[in-house]
Amino acid sequence: EFCVHGKARDDPHFRKKKDREIGIPEISIDYMWLKGKFPFTQEGEGQPILIMRDRDTKFKKSIMMPQKGVEAYAVKTLTNELSKVFGHAKLILASDQEPAITTLLEAVCLARPQARTVPERSPVGDSRANGLAERAVQSVEEMLRVHKLDLEKRLGRQLLVGHRAFAWLVEHVAEVLNKCVVGIDGKIAWMRVRGRSYNGAMLPFGTKVMPRVAGKV
Repeated sequence: EFCVHGKARDDPHFRKKKDREIGIPEISIDYMWLKGKFPFTQEGEGQPILIMRDRDTKFKKSIMMPQKGVEAYAVKTLTNELSKVFGHAKLILASDQEPAITTLLEAVCLARPQARTVPERSPVGDSRANGLAERAVQSVEEMLRVHKLDLEKRLGRQLLVGHRAFAWLVEHVAEVLNKCVVGIDGKIAWMRVRGRSYNGAMLPFGTKVMPRVAGKV
């Protein structure tokens, strides 16, 4: 009896083989909260960041939101991002049981009438079930800290979380992960989604550039 109580483990989380064979994209979604994780953020300050990660391609998006839960900007942005990357294909949106995220995903499902979008929640009290999203949150948080420190060193000043540039930095770090991190298959997430290598320039965030409009001097 004591061995069972002391050594018992949760049931393993097997991936749904049927869904994988069919090829249905599964997008894990979670919130990342900056409070207490970055300098110059006091109790109650900061905004939630919505993190998305595709199960198979490992493609990520990170977007700063005005607030948690159902909100017009959040629903529109998430719906548009899913359409840009996955078109009108059937999707599975995986999340934990947090009411703010589940109600948001339900609203997104209703906003995608042309495509079947299925919300999937992890078991109550089991944080490991949405592990893909949690690992994505960790990757974004680490990369965000690195690029924030780099930008501050080049600027010679500190970048506050409430600064407008910080929201752009949040989105930039996900692009860095998609275009620069090579997986064990030798591919980057961009290649898995687009089917080709990324040949564009990747400049440090905040770099001054001189744009030229095609066809103009």
